Amino acid sequence: MCFIIRTLRKRPIITIFIVYAFILILLDAFGDFSCEKQSYLYKLIDNNNTVSVEDRILSVPQLVKNGKRFIMKTNTVNGSAVSEKIIVNSHLGYSVSYGDIINVEGKLKKPFSSAFPLLFDYQKYLARS
Repeated sequence: MCFIIRTLRKRPIITIFIVYAFILILLDAFGDFSCEKQSYLYKLIDNNNTVSVEDRILSVPQLVKNGKRFIMKTNTVNGSAVSEKIIVNSHLGYSVSYGDIINVEGKLKKPFSSAFPLLFDYQKYLARS
């Protein structure tokens, strides 16, 4: 034990790195990096009300089963300034393209998450990206 303490005193950069890593692990364990605490939009999901979002389209709309899907960067949500990304599913009849600034009204839903811990978790993937 004394050897470890002497080594840490001689190498302060290693000591700082270890302390910093330990603090990050503790913060992650207590959920400080979770999406629920960082995202304003997560607060609006549970109340099941219609949300008005004004934003810019960041991706080319892709044709999916019943319409179009694209990624948007929000400017305002219900009149409040918010800068987050959302995935929008729209009807096929709407004509939208990359770079358009549009106003969307609808309900927010959480993406599905994995039921098993070792499988790919789409919700965590989106939260990290």
